[in-house]
Amino acid sequence: MEKTKTKILLLFISSLMFLSLIPMVSAEELFSDDFETNNFSEWDNTEGTGSKTIVTTQPYLGTYHALFNSNGAGIEATAYVGITPSPIIYLRTYIQIVNLPANNEKMYINSIGTDTPASGTGLALYVFNNAGSYYWGLVYNAQETSENTASNPTTGQYYCVELLYDNTNNLQKLYINEVEKVSTTYDITNDASNVAIGLDYANNIQIYIDSVVISTTLTGETPQPTATPTPNPTETPIPTEPANIPIPELPENIFVALVIAFFFVVFATVFLFGKPCYELILISLLIMAFSIVIGAMIVIPISPIIGIFMAVYCVIVFVINVLRLQV
Repeated sequence: MEKTKTKILLLFISSLMFLSLIPMVSAEELFSDDFETNNFSEWDNTEGTGSKTIVTTQPYLGTYHALFNSNGAGIEATAYVGITPSPIIYLRTYIQIVNLPANNEKMYINSIGTDTPASGTGLALYVFNNAGSYYWGLVYNAQETSENTASNPTTGQYYCVELLYDNTNNLQKLYINEVEKVSTTYDITNDASNVAIGLDYANNIQIYIDSVVISTTLTGETPQPTATPTPNPTETPIPTEPANIPIPELPENIFVALVIAFFFVVFATVFLFGKPCYELILISLLIMAFSIVIGAMIVIPISPIIGIFMAVYCVIVFVINVLRLQV
C-alpha cells in the first residue's frame, strides 16, 4: 500500500515537471521605439522625398519624437523595419496631426505588409476630409473602408492609433484610443514582414509620431505620467509662549478627591479596628467607580458629587463601627 502511494506521488510530481517544460503561449513584442536615441537607428531605413526628423517639440513620452512632413503633393515620408513574418501583427503608434487634409482629400499613415511602403501594397490607415467632416479609415491593396460616423480628429492632441493585420482570419482593424473604429475582411495572402510609420501618401501634411510598438497582441494605451506637483513652501511658525493653564483647586478635581477619600477610609479603618476592613475598601472602590461614571454621564458641578461621595463614606464608616462594636 505504501509503495502504491509513493508511486502515485512520484507520478504526480513528474507530470508537474513535464507540464512546466511546455512553453506557454504569450504576447510577443517584436519591435518598439520611443526615439530617445534621437535618430532612426532602430529602423532599417527611411523612404520618400518628404522630411523625416527627430524633434523635441511635442513628445508624448520622454524627450524625443518623430516629425514626418510630406513637403508637397502626393509625397511620401516614412521609416520602415523588417520583422519576422507573422500572420498576426499589431502596430501601435501615438499620432498627433499638425494639419488636416484639404476638402475631399486623404492622408495615408503607417502600413503593414510584405514590402516597403513605396510598393503601395499592404494595410494602411487614413484620415479623409469629406466636406469638413473627418473620418478614420482603412485601405488594403487599394480597397478602402471609412468609419460610419465621423470621429473628427483634431490637431494638437495625441491619439493612440493601432492597426491589426490578421492573415489567419483575413481580418483588418483600426483602433483609436482602444476603441474599434473600422473592421474589414479583405483577403490577405501573406504573413506580414514589413512595418512602416509616417506619411505613406499626403499633400502638404505634417504629423508627429511617438511610442511605437509592434506586437502579436493588442498593445493599447500607455498613459502619460502625471506631473508631481511642487509643494508650496510652508512658513515656519513663530514660537509663542505657552498659555498659562489654570490648575484646578483640589476640591474641584474629582479624581484627586476620590483617591484622597479612598485612602482616608483605608487609614480610618486601620486606626479604628487595628487592621484594614476589606469589606469597606471594596465598597469604597465600588462607590468610586459609580461616582466617576455618574460624573461622566451627568453634566453637574463636581463639588456636589464629592459632597455626596463623602456623605456616603461617613454613613458606611458609621454603620460598620456600630456593627463591630456590637460584636
